[in-house]
Amino acid sequence: MHLYEDALGTYLVKLSGMNLSVYDNRILNTLLYTVSDIDRMADHTMAIAKAALEMEEKKVAFSNQAKSELAVLEQAVLGNL
Repeated sequence: MHLYEDALGTYLVKLSGMNLSVYDNRILNTLLYTVSDIDRMADHTMAIAKAALEMEEKKVAFSNQAKSELAVLEQAVLGNL
């Protein structure tokens, strides 16, 4: 993902050097932050996937209470609370 972030970031920075309207500059800044945020989410996703794989390999499981708490979190993320 970092490859895409770098390429998009470089392109957007080049655009920022152009004579843009105030509106276009706002959009450009939003896009720069969005690219960074998506890259950060991808990093977290990879860390979670790695941890899940390690848990599976080590035969580690969540307690019933942890599973219940994760179900609440899942519902919150899905907007069902």
